[in-house]
Amino acid sequence: MITQPRASGLTFAEYPVMFPSEGQALFGILTQPEGRHSRGVGVVLLSGGSFTPAQNRNRVSVRLARLLAGDGFSVLRFDYHGVGESEGTIAGYALDRPFVSDLEAALRWWQTAGMRRFVLVGSCFGARTIAATVDRISGVDGLVLISTPMMDFEMGDAQPTHYVRKLSTWQLIRRAARPRTILNLIVPRARENRRSGRRIAARTVALKVKALTERALGNRKQSWMSEPLIRQLSVITQRRIPMLLMYGEEEIFYRDFSEARSGPLQPILARGNGTIEVQTVPGVLHGFTSLAVQDETVERTMRWIRTHLTER
Repeated sequence: MITQPRASGLTFAEYPVMFPSEGQALFGILTQPEGRHSRGVGVVLLSGGSFTPAQNRNRVSVRLARLLAGDGFSVLRFDYHGVGESEGTIAGYALDRPFVSDLEAALRWWQTAGMRRFVLVGSCFGARTIAATVDRISGVDGLVLISTPMMDFEMGDAQPTHYVRKLSTWQLIRRAARPRTILNLIVPRARENRRSGRRIAARTVALKVKALTERALGNRKQSWMSEPLIRQLSVITQRRIPMLLMYGEEEIFYRDFSEARSGPLQPILARGNGTIEVQTVPGVLHGFTSLAVQDETVERTMRWIRTHLTER
């Protein structure tokens, strides 16, 4: 157990926990308030993909958990299966195949321990995991979804997926044939840039061929946006679950969201009027790219949860 000295102004205790998920043991850290009345609300923090452990970048989840515990909330953060101290293996991350069983297992374990009210906080892959799990659980008082991707793609395919959707075949060919593009692939400024550039080019071609093949077979999608996500957000608004959507003003995921809110998301957002709040922070929020962004995310998340729970 780890305890925080009272001199810091925050009083909390932290315990390592293990709980089962599909035959595997998942590892987590439970941060609980000490020396004050608990609010009786459990906050679950989910990290993004890319094998990110529960503490997140620069321990931003640790800081958020301890601040929330100092304000009377109990907080659970855990490693997905195959990550950090949890058992299992991961073949890869795909946004249309989120780790629903991991989050369900965490909530079942906490419900068994007596927790009945929850706020779920997740970024990127974690946000999509939350959206896919909400219709399977009860007692959800609020959601904070950070840098939620609107499209489905596998880890590392964000940029190629956007190229395929935004650019026609001829536009891709013209872009690939530009002298600057060719020069960067042959004589890049750094070896890592060459590997990254070649991978993006290869994946863009592969995804474009797949999209053209699907179209030729008549398997055209109804919307460019993730159809599972559309259904999931519909469930959330139907249940009137308060939700904060947070993005960085300069990130590609916010541009997608801005397009979606005047398209496939428009009726969903209208139905959720009064329960959905959208906030933006300067710069790129996805990946918690700077200390300023991390501080802003922690502060806004704290404020929203505190205000929302006070109102309820």
